[in-house]
Amino acid sequence: MPNSPRVETIRQDYGTKIDCGGKMKLSELPIPWLKEQFNRTGTLWIKGANASAEEFRALMGHFIARFAENIKQNARNDHEIKGVTTVALGDFPIFFHVEGGEQPFRGDIISFWCESPARVGGETRVCDGIQLFRELSADCKTFLLNNKIAHRPGFNLGASMKLKELQYYLGRMGVLEVFGIEQGPQVTLESLTAELQALVPDLTFKIVDGAAQARWVVCPVFRPKHSQELCLASSIMPTQYGDYMPMMANGEPIPKEIVTEVCETADRVAVDLAWAAGDLAIVDNTRCLHGRRAQDDARKVWVSMGWDHQPRNERRFY
Repeated sequence: MPNSPRVETIRQDYGTKIDCGGKMKLSELPIPWLKEQFNRTGTLWIKGANASAEEFRALMGHFIARFAENIKQNARNDHEIKGVTTVALGDFPIFFHVEGGEQPFRGDIISFWCESPARVGGETRVCDGIQLFRELSADCKTFLLNNKIAHRPGFNLGASMKLKELQYYLGRMGVLEVFGIEQGPQVTLESLTAELQALVPDLTFKIVDGAAQARWVVCPVFRPKHSQELCLASSIMPTQYGDYMPMMANGEPIPKEIVTEVCETADRVAVDLAWAAGDLAIVDNTRCLHGRRAQDDARKVWVSMGWDHQPRNERRFY
């Protein structure tokens, strides 16, 4: 490279900050090198490249084979670039979560691009699930390793889903294509949910009055896609919306002391990404949690997520 970016680790062995210093374009950064850094450290934070929305989308095309399309009611697609939408609108902070972490079809990668930063606040917060699990007490680790969590995945559609609603979600998110799920007029709610249950361990559906209610039971601690270390990258923390909280597999609430320790530890080990226009971040959604600090109306950050180029027969669920 005629110019070389300044590269540093964001925290310990987590995250890679790449500062192009206004002298390099995204297209000048070698893709194999970026992928190696991403796989090893879980997050890329690229600054000083003054990237446009089109350049952001082009770079993500090297990481994502199938982009998820927006289904959120509180987001926009103003740029009309497929696979790029706003983050959740509003000035409120967002607690740590995994995108799609309450259901088995989370995308592999989530990425962000800043059109304009907030005047005050608005930092994106990223918490490495490996570091989070390392920092928990021995008692908390033992509890999480030996107890499964039950989620009620509504696939962003509510507690009950009719056939067309479930097909719409799975289609927009790329699940039908990525996992080769049967499509066509012959598909019924019963056949679709049976195929999903056969595909995903511990995912069950109950059909009531022509609508499916899902339940997914899973260990919250696992090995992410690109590491053999255990990580906690599951949606077990309260959300700012107050309308969803997973339970223990036996139906009891997750003990308050466990949730409190996880939340406090995540807050302590997280890093804040302070945005400038043209910055971007690429986050391993199988390893990391993310959130944001309160923001103002000057902040315009866009998001892109989806599935990487891994063959279907090699995929697993997290």
